[in-house]
Amino acid sequence: MREVEKIVASFPGPVMLYGGTLRRLLNLVLFLALTAFCIWTVATGRTRILHGVYDTIVGPIAVAVFAGMTIRSLILLLVPSAASLTLDADGFAINRIFRTQRMSWREVGGFRVQKGPAGFALVTYDLIPVDAEPQHRGMTAGARALVDNYGQPRDDLAWLLEQWRQHALAQQPLPQSTSRH
Repeated sequence: MREVEKIVASFPGPVMLYGGTLRRLLNLVLFLALTAFCIWTVATGRTRILHGVYDTIVGPIAVAVFAGMTIRSLILLLVPSAASLTLDADGFAINRIFRTQRMSWREVGGFRVQKGPAGFALVTYDLIPVDAEPQHRGMTAGARALVDNYGQPRDDLAWLLEQWRQHALAQQPLPQSTSRH
C-alpha cells in the first residue's frame, strides 16, 4: 500500500503533511552562504572597488535580504508546521510562516499535475465559486497551485487531494439552494 493510500484511509483526519527536511536544510545552507558572502564583500569594501557607488548601496540591502531568507529558512527547519498542508473533512489549510489559507472542499476541484510558468511541474487545482448563480455553477473561477509537494511525489499528492475531496463531499450534505424571484 502506498503512503498516500494510508493517508486517505485515515479520513476524516485531520492529517498534516510536511515538506521535505533536506530541501529546507539546503535552503538554509544556501542563504547562510549568500549572507556570509555579502557581509564579506561589504566588510572588505570590495563592492566600492569593483562597481562603484551603486553597489555600495546594494551590498547592505543584499545582506539584509539574504539574512532575512536565512532566518526564514531556519524557522521552516525548526518549526515544520510553519509550512505544511492540513487535510480534514471540511477542507484543507495551507500553513505558511505568518498566515494560513483555508479552503473548503466545495470551493476546489480538479487536482492535477501541470507545468508551471517556469516549466516546473506543480500540483494545481481549480477554484469553484460556491455562491454562483445556477447557470454558472460548476464553472471554475481560476486555477491555483501548491508551492510544495509536502513530502509526496506530485502525482501522488494530486491523487491524494482528489480522493480526500471526493470522500469529504460524499459525506457532506449539499447546501440548500435559495431561489430568487
